[in-house]
This record gives sequence, structure tokens and C-alpha cells, in this order.
Amino acid sequence: GVSVEPLIFNGKLMSVNLIINSNDRKLKRRILFKDSYLLVNQPLRLLAKTFNVASQKLFFPLKFYDTDALTTIFYKGIIPLIDYWGDIPSSTYNELYSLYKNKEWVYLDEATRYCSYDSVCLFEILVRFNELIFNNFKFNIHDAITLPSLAMKIFKSSYMPKDTIYQILGKVEEDIREAYTGGAVDVFKPYGKNIYRYDVNSLYPFIMKNYPMPVGNPTFFEGNSDLIFEIIKDQSKFSFVEVELICPIELN
Repeated sequence: GVSVEPLIFNGKLMSVNLIINSNDRKLKRRILFKDSYLLVNQPLRLLAKTFNVASQKLFFPLKFYDTDALTTIFYKGIIPLIDYWGDIPSSTYNELYSLYKNKEWVYLDEATRYCSYDSVCLFEILVRFNELIFNNFKFNIHDAITLPSLAMKIFKSSYMPKDTIYQILGKVEEDIREAYTGGAVDVFKPYGKNIYRYDVNSLYPFIMKNYPMPVGNPTFFEGNSDLIFEIIKDQSKFSFVEVELICPIELN
């Protein structure tokens, strides 16, 4: 059977994983479809010139169509007028017109060639882009889906300084998430005299910019209460502490 696994992020389709299952191992396939525009987000014609690939993007009269689709597809005759070619430069159209002045222009042939060149052109761009990234950073672009994720992977592997903010995983991350509940919001009934209300904007980035933040690889620690209190009292250490409190029975 065939199964389709789309990857959707923030409502946007990022990739589609097509899995073809078969009892015959030779027939099993996994095809990953990715949106190249998420990685090289420029028009194909501009990218072809930027990377100077062999197969440049062609021009095609996309506005040339008839009410009858078959009439359009099987059109054979003089080359369509420049009005059908969109933003094609007049010099380029004149070259095409001269080429087909004494030659039949066949819609099906030209459409096929146009689509083929688009595919080859994009392939050559991605190969050239991959060579550029790998030669400079030893990283394969196919391990990233978007340009921001590629930039972050390159930054982490090549430019992240020592004693920096660490990517926390596992038990330590779970404990920190248990302690972090986000901004607490209190609601009060607005009455009284001489009351002033304040709202703080961008508090998180302000604190991160002006006050020391915990950096480096955190360590997980379990111990008795005396040791925990020693850690808490040490102002040079930043810690998340999970404690179990036993209160006197007579305490309300």
C-alpha cells in the first residue's frame, strides 16, 4: 500500500513523505517532496542568474490560451504576440520572433521544453547551493527544510561561542518545564482613588540583555535538604529546585 505523511508547521505544508510499501524489498520506496522555495526563496529566473547555472529559465506565453483547452494545447502556427508573454523584454521577444519567423511554433513542444528546463534549472541551482554550503561549512542542505533552520544548524555547528545558551534535553528539560509556567496574570476590580496602572513591554528581552543568564550545559542533581539549601544560597549558581514540603499539622 501507499501512505502519505505530510509535515505541517503553523498551518503551512512543509514537506510530504510518500511511502510505498511492498512485500518485495526491491519495490519499497520512500519519496520525500520538499518545497524548494522554503530553502532558496527567490524567483527561479533570478536564482539561475545568481548561481550561473547552465540551464537558464526559458520564456513562455503563459497568457496564451483559448476557451477550448485542446485548441490551445495542440496549437501550431505563428509565434504568439508579445502581449501573451508577460514581462518578457522586447529584445528577447524579437530574438524569439526572428527564430520562428520561418518556422512553426508548436505549443505542446514549447510547453514541454519550458517545464523540462524549469526542473533541470532548479536541480542545478540546488546542486550549486549545496556545494557552496558544504565546501564552506561541511553541511548538507538536504538535512534542513527551511533557510532559517539551515542558518541555525550552521550557526550551532560553526559559530556558537563557548559557554553559551545550551540546548537542554531529557530529564533536566522536563524539570525546568515543570517549574516554568509563563507570566502570571492577576486581575483586580478597578476601583479606588489615585490608582495608576502599568504594563511592561518586552520584559523578557530586557532581562536577557541587562542581567546575567544561565549558560553552559546544566547538570542534574539529587540530594538532601541541607545540600539543596546550600545551592540556593550560593548566588553564583542558577538552579531549578523541586522540593517536597512537610508542614506542621496545626498550620492552617
